[in-house]
Amino acid sequence: MNLKDNIVALATAENRSAIAVFRISGPDTFVLLKEVLPINEVEPNRIRRFLLRDSGGSLLDEIMFVKYISPRSYTGEDMVEIFSHGGVANIRRILRFLSSLGFRIAEGGEFTFRALLNGKLSLTKAEAIDAICKAENTGAIDSSLNGLMGESSDEFDSLYENFLNILGELITDLEFVEEELYEVRKVVTSLRSLLKRIGELISDYERVRCFVDGVDVVIAGNSNVGKSSLFNRFIGEERSIVTEIAGTTRDIVDRRAFLGNIPIRFVDTAGLRKTSDKVELIGQRKTREEIEKAFLLLYMIDVEKGMSGDDVEIFHDNIDRAILVVNKIDLNPEFRIEHYKDVYYISAKYDRGLKELVEGIKHFIGERIDTTLNSLIFNQRQYDHFVNIRNGINRAIDVIENNGVADMVLFELNLVKREFESLLGKNLEEDIYNNIFSRFCVGK
Repeated sequence: MNLKDNIVALATAENRSAIAVFRISGPDTFVLLKEVLPINEVEPNRIRRFLLRDSGGSLLDEIMFVKYISPRSYTGEDMVEIFSHGGVANIRRILRFLSSLGFRIAEGGEFTFRALLNGKLSLTKAEAIDAICKAENTGAIDSSLNGLMGESSDEFDSLYENFLNILGELITDLEFVEEELYEVRKVVTSLRSLLKRIGELISDYERVRCFVDGVDVVIAGNSNVGKSSLFNRFIGEERSIVTEIAGTTRDIVDRRAFLGNIPIRFVDTAGLRKTSDKVELIGQRKTREEIEKAFLLLYMIDVEKGMSGDDVEIFHDNIDRAILVVNKIDLNPEFRIEHYKDVYYISAKYDRGLKELVEGIKHFIGERIDTTLNSLIFNQRQYDHFVNIRNGINRAIDVIENNGVADMVLFELNLVKREFESLLGKNLEEDIYNNIFSRFCVGK
């Protein structure tokens, strides 16, 4: 990717729509457009109606456009935004025409990457823009807005400045006491105070992460108890094959859906029964892996087989995050399981008891996720950096309190400093685009 190229991209979806927005940026933007748009005749930041024609004079579309002069633009470069009518054919024709003028089709996130390099926004704010574009619920949007409005950046910057002050004080003390640590113990109080706030940020994100990223709800149980029928009911389509033959589902089938405002990955699994079939055994291994990482396990039995010893063992091993679901209640409405509370009796085939089960799932998730809390950390990258920062500070404190070597304290704290710099984008490494911005939407 050559950041000196002039680039163009569609900033809206390529489908039937009222309007489409094209974003153009680069050092020669106005020069390349002056033959097809009255660039020099319009004031910056003012919208202008115009009939866009190709190089042969044929009308392409009636458009509106705005020009932005560097550095007062999103990217910090000369920019133009064009607003045309929507529709796939019209969008593609205009994009081909703009590309023919000398603009390269932008890569994902390239506009925002240029904005970062040109000092128009921070890395945290850039990530917030991407997070808002990809948000699946209002909780994710609210957390990302903290980043967009600068609250996250302000907090992260304040923590970094506080850390640098502590590090500077420590370096000064070490120079005067010739590496004796008894005089630098006073920084432990400051480090612990910093650690407390970092721990709060980490804890906040851990409490809302499931609400933002979604949770795994795994449907498991013996073969032919109705797991696939229930899965299909949840997602509203026939995704899993349903037959009366035991072992029909041999692999993991999943689909994202929503319960209220919470994104959920529903997982249908292979039946856990005794078998010598190698393919089915592989499916059962995958089932156990999904059970291990499930946020909620819906363990299913039916009124015909009842609850076997294996069922009891699996359910008890996961009882803190499991709900027992009894299917085919239409065959025996009086069937009941003793000794367990919150058992749900359903008929996936006839849609009985599903409303109560859905409410039970919502209640289970709602008790464990704080949907009212906003987190200043709003993505996994930031979380990972803060965990590394916390761990590094803890190691430095351990060295100080155990009368370790001063160089080891500085080594650990310099690692923390590098984590902060990576978190905030202070040192933009060559692979930062591949690690972060390449996952952005094209046109952002």
